[in-house]
Amino acid sequence: IFSGHVVDEAHRPSFLFNPSNDAWFGAWGPAQHLAQAQMRAIEEAIPIIRATPNGISALIGPGGNLIQSVPRHQTGLINAAVPRALPPTIFSRYGLLTSLMFGSALLLIGLILRRARVGNEGLELREAGRT
Repeated sequence: IFSGHVVDEAHRPSFLFNPSNDAWFGAWGPAQHLAQAQMRAIEEAIPIIRATPNGISALIGPGGNLIQSVPRHQTGLINAAVPRALPPTIFSRYGLLTSLMFGSALLLIGLILRRARVGNEGLELREAGRT
């Protein structure tokens, strides 16, 4: 569930196993937990095997794609090869610091664009005063 606390950096696994009992979460829980598992797969670039007795069981690729799944409250079997993990992502290397770096980059771009806009408005006012 918790982003940035999934994989031991020193011992990167080839896949993650996510067992869960979604029965007590009601109707909204299984879909939300599946989406969270997909996000962890994307963040870490590692496939996930999700097994539940009553939720949504699935094989999730390292890009977050559902390779196969068994719907909620149904029995079934997933018979597919577990794909290889991809190289570590920026997120898997730097964790939650990635969000801070991305936010800082957006702030810097916003300040640059604002300064350029304010500079252009001042130029337009000066030119308008000449005519």
